[in-house]
Amino acid sequence: MRRKSHLKLPNGFGTIQYLGDNRRNPYGARKTIGWDENGKQIRPYVGYAKDWHGGYEILLQYNNMPFDLGFKNTTIGEVYNILEPLLLKSYQNEEMSESNYKNLISVYKNHLIKIENKKIMELKKKEVQKIIDESGLKYTGRDYIKNIFTRIIDYSVDELGLSVDIKLTDLDVGKKEKSTKHIPFTDKELEIITHLPKTKLIVKLIMIFLYTGMRPNEGLNIETANVFLDEGYMIGGSKTEAGKNRIIPIHSDIKEYIEELYDPNNKYLIVNENTKQKMTYDTYQKMFDSLMQSLNLDHTPYDTRHTFATKCDKVGISNVIIKIIMGHSLSNDVTNNVYIHRDVEMLRKEIEKLKY
Repeated sequence: MRRKSHLKLPNGFGTIQYLGDNRRNPYGARKTIGWDENGKQIRPYVGYAKDWHGGYEILLQYNNMPFDLGFKNTTIGEVYNILEPLLLKSYQNEEMSESNYKNLISVYKNHLIKIENKKIMELKKKEVQKIIDESGLKYTGRDYIKNIFTRIIDYSVDELGLSVDIKLTDLDVGKKEKSTKHIPFTDKELEIITHLPKTKLIVKLIMIFLYTGMRPNEGLNIETANVFLDEGYMIGGSKTEAGKNRIIPIHSDIKEYIEELYDPNNKYLIVNENTKQKMTYDTYQKMFDSLMQSLNLDHTPYDTRHTFATKCDKVGISNVIIKIIMGHSLSNDVTNNVYIHRDVEMLRKEIEKLKY
């Protein structure tokens, strides 16, 4: 909220003007640098700040180094050139996926490069919004433009001390396209997926979901205490009574991935690599979408579940067993729980018929 009163600034020091709440930095620091031919003061903004005191610091710095704010003339391209090797290092240290790294680099070089010579402190939101709007990209691609631009601005503010009058949250990348289709992966697509390096967390998770038929949220909610590696099964599930707390057999092809994820110190089996906190569905979806985009594949996170059901049927696993593993109700089946016992060994034996 705007402060009611402040110290009176010395004559010639400059002025600090409150520009309204709807700004990232609502206080503008201005300085008289001369007069025009009509005798009117030339008073450009030399920076923007979050509060009055920040504006004072900008003027103090400006008065100590007139017309030279250090990084005042820094351009978008110059900051990007600093960031690019940092992004590469994050990728090499496995703090960022390969697809994220490549997509961030790609959208800069194909889109933001149009304003690479623009000075950071002169940049306007509408210039970046225009690039997003005219990119021709879908939601994920537009979000990558916003992502790399946000990194550039954050570095400029946090590391270079620049004042940038742009609210990043105001950039509109549209709404994520919600797909209602559920298309199983084709054999050719599965070959691509299964031959990806298993050092990537998202690849391991996709393989786990392909071999268990779990909904992504079900997998993300599996607690470490409910993973029984020696016995070869997990307990989890959601949605219906038939789906809750069901036995999910661990296929031999994914046991090593689950063993790598398993950490008794973590409450949940699947956690963020850096924070070790439970992975959210949004995080998983972004990782999934990024991988699909890098492979030029059109699938939703739930397509692994539909692939599982389709493949189980093709290899001869009975419909009843498929329903038990996936958590579907058996109430309308002639063969139901009275005749089928959910025996762990039986489920494990059946699931081993599945091969990708």
